[in-house]
This record gives sequence, structure tokens and C-alpha cells, in this order.
Amino acid sequence: MAWLCGGPGTIGSDWRIVAVQLRNSMDVRAAELLEQIR
Repeated sequence: MAWLCGGPGTIGSDWRIVAVQLRNSMDVRAAELLEQIR
């Protein structure tokens, strides 16, 4: 289960990085949509 903790180069860390990037891009899109609505 060590790979879940996310050492460098493990599946865990890769997934966490992807999740953070995905969330950030969604936050940016949501902010842009809110600006357009206003």
C-alpha cells in the first residue's frame, strides 16, 4: 500500500498531481463562467 502514500514516481503521486491540475482547471473555468454571467 506504500504507493498510495505517493512517493516520487509512484502511481499515488501521479494521480494526486493529475487531480490537483484537473481541479485547478475546473476552478479557472468556473471563475470565467461566473464573470460572463455577471
